Amino acid sequence: MGKCLFVFSLCCMIIYASPQDTCIIFTEIMFYAPSGNNEFIEVYNRSETASINLNHFKIKYSTSKPDTIVSAGFGTILPPKTYAVIFEGDYDLVSGIYKTIVPSTALILKISDNSFGSTGMANTANRPLRLINAVDDTVDYYTYSADNNSGYSDEKINMNNDTSSANWKNSIKLYGTPGAKNSVASVIVSNNNYGDIIINEIMYAPLSGEPEWIELFNRTNNTIFLKGWSITDIYTTPVTVIINSDISIEPKSYLIISKDSTIFNSHHVIPAPVLKLNIPPLNNDGDGVVLKDNTDMMIDSVLYSPQWGGTDGYSLERRSSEINTLLSSNWGTSLDHERSTPGRINSLAQKQYDLSVVDILFDPKFPVTGNDVSVSAMIRNNGSSAANNFTAEFYIKEGLNDWQVLSAANGICLSAGDSITLIAYNGIPKIQDTYTVAVKIIFEQDQDTINNYLEKNVGPGASERSVIVNEIMYDPDSGESEWVELKNITSAAINLKNWSLSDLLTTPTKSIITNQDYFLPSNEMVIAARDSIFCFYHPELINKTLIVNYGILGNTEDGILVYDYRDGIIDSVIYKSSWGHKKGYSLERISQNKSSKDSSNWTLSLSSEKSTPGKKNSVVGIPDGKRNDLVVNEIMYDPGVGNNEFIEFYNLNKDSLNIGGWSIEDQHANRYKISDTCFYIPPGSYFLLISDTSVLKNYDLFTYKNKTVLNSSSLGLTTNELILLKDLRGNVIDSVYYSDKWHNKNYINTKGRSLERINPYLNSNDQYNWNTCVDQRGATPGKKNSIYTINPKVNSAISVSPNPFSPDNDGYEDCTIINYTLKIPYSQVNIKIYDIKGRLVRILANNLSSGSNGSVIFDGRGDDKLALRIGIYIIFLEALNSTTGQDEILKTTVVVARKLH
Repeated sequence: MGKCLFVFSLCCMIIYASPQDTCIIFTEIMFYAPSGNNEFIEVYNRSETASINLNHFKIKYSTSKPDTIVSAGFGTILPPKTYAVIFEGDYDLVSGIYKTIVPSTALILKISDNSFGSTGMANTANRPLRLINAVDDTVDYYTYSADNNSGYSDEKINMNNDTSSANWKNSIKLYGTPGAKNSVASVIVSNNNYGDIIINEIMYAPLSGEPEWIELFNRTNNTIFLKGWSITDIYTTPVTVIINSDISIEPKSYLIISKDSTIFNSHHVIPAPVLKLNIPPLNNDGDGVVLKDNTDMMIDSVLYSPQWGGTDGYSLERRSSEINTLLSSNWGTSLDHERSTPGRINSLAQKQYDLSVVDILFDPKFPVTGNDVSVSAMIRNNGSSAANNFTAEFYIKEGLNDWQVLSAANGICLSAGDSITLIAYNGIPKIQDTYTVAVKIIFEQDQDTINNYLEKNVGPGASERSVIVNEIMYDPDSGESEWVELKNITSAAINLKNWSLSDLLTTPTKSIITNQDYFLPSNEMVIAARDSIFCFYHPELINKTLIVNYGILGNTEDGILVYDYRDGIIDSVIYKSSWGHKKGYSLERISQNKSSKDSSNWTLSLSSEKSTPGKKNSVVGIPDGKRNDLVVNEIMYDPGVGNNEFIEFYNLNKDSLNIGGWSIEDQHANRYKISDTCFYIPPGSYFLLISDTSVLKNYDLFTYKNKTVLNSSSLGLTTNELILLKDLRGNVIDSVYYSDKWHNKNYINTKGRSLERINPYLNSNDQYNWNTCVDQRGATPGKKNSIYTINPKVNSAISVSPNPFSPDNDGYEDCTIINYTLKIPYSQVNIKIYDIKGRLVRILANNLSSGSNGSVIFDGRGDDKLALRIGIYIIFLEALNSTTGQDEILKTTVVVARKLH
């Protein structure tokens, strides 16, 4: 009778069934019952000692919703070595057809539904069944074959976990044997039992030429012969191989079945027989292994996935030989320093005595020539018992010379699960060459001696930061190559042979820079480009360029790590786009002496060519700016229609300032470069940061040189704004927190008028040092401010010229100009003309917005537009600052004259 093997289609759904629950197995299925509600399923508790509560267990038939097992009035506890019969919910226990068949020793249960599945089990098609425990883990599975006659069940032959076709047959008794020994149980199929031999370790994803292999373990006290046994994989097209050799496994021993003999090249020693057998290829993304004996009875099986462990050259190890093979929690990645344990106890297996040399440590970790190097070893007790009175020995050899004892420690004790770092009494003085250091543990009780020995090389190499990352092109122009510039900052040449370069995010890709001698001279640079297209754009750098396939650099953030031949990190940088990002521009290092991880030590290239590969960085040697070297002098934050925002700066330094890389920032995270390239502002000169060309048109600035036009919709300026001026290293040079309240209150509408600084040498955040521009165009970009005052404490003065003047329309001195100088930097000015008797004859200015200097023309006429008589007139000027309350009054006289006829 052919029974379907329902193993691996469901095995992937078996997750974390407890070891106790896996003792419950299917043993009989009545799927073709006589008419009526007479289908049943029998389960068996294989445990020797444990009773198991079947409350809330479920049976899932095919794709139907699972049916919950409930009490039929006798409870749900199934004693060890006992059967339980599960009937449909409406089965009549008093008068049903099985009333005289089910023995009193069996536990009778029901399902919460009146049929298995939705309408009962099919008798014309094969169907799968799953037994599910109370936490929804699958604990057993079986697919029956619909070739039975009515009233005859499927019965299991041996009461083990084998669900293969070889372990099931049709019952030979009408109505089956519910609750009793199966009618086919006397048929002996095999001398072996399920789990006598277990799959103990699997190498399915080897590296470095190691073959795939499987480790078997004999759990019994008998020698078991394997001739005629078979191994089958699962995906995608199962392949079965037969063991034809006369090989056996000794009691409590291992056997390695390897695809070829190259397994010995990957392991120091394999203390177990190795059978070379062309086992089926094991898939890295998940597969299975089925082990059957010579009678085709399943002895063990496992369906693994990469989530279980065992990837990247590490084996998949079983934790316990006593826990079910199908449980993912019983498997994990090998922790052994060889990445696997063929022929010896698994690294994940709990041992009573197991010491291991975890690592050999050197201080300094990556020495340079002449360093004194100390040696230590980390030793761990992996066993469940304390390890007492063991010995640790240190050995050393140089090149092909013989081993020499470096140090030894005796009588060491280490508690279970603890670790210790032992320091060798002797180190390596003034290291000059490469040495091999070995550590050996001597402990007679140790159950795994392979991990008692470890070797490691140490030799002098480059010092940290001897070669630095000097420039990074992480977002090149379209079609160009990413590249990294490295610089040797020592006084001697450095050989880059077998050095590596790696990116950082998201999955690092580490690549050899060169596998040949390449001596980088002192203070010289080399370009590591991702592809040869770099040389097309920079043919002059062919001899300074190496093609290195490190990972693609991220434009938001990423990192660059430089490793020497020992895998020691020589330099590393983790950059972000906030350090500087503009397509086609490189990120340049400012100082080779400051940390590579300091964001203030990096900025966008200031070169007109956007980068400086193979040349001195454009940002090197630029001095730090000092406070108030350059100050904010005028702000247009609320432009009128057809105009746009701008900020004017003024150079207070006595020398020219290089403002390349300088920027402004505000509290809203807006940031704008004042200049992308090196730009020098002469002393006492202005510089403009302009949003777009409308500003050029409105103030005739097309030919003005000291400017940057961003071609942006705005600078993000608001009515109240913090403006921070920073140099290329992030030093704050000036800061202004302006407000719309700084405007002249006599202006009803200040739209289209800038805020001007009265005196650039006075406090940037003094509201009295700012006021509304009084120029008729509303702003003075690139020019002296309209309210500029050199010294607000100068003496007041008023003068008239010419004086006298003759307004007789003869074209000669028909008007006079009244000039005034005020102590108040800005004010509202009234100018009135009185005759000699004190009568008001003319109002020349009424509430005129003025700076500290001003001029008014007087044509010799009164308010009635008629010429004034010859005589002396008094000029009365009153200036009032409504913000501070300051006022000034100035008086003088003017003579109106005429020619005598």
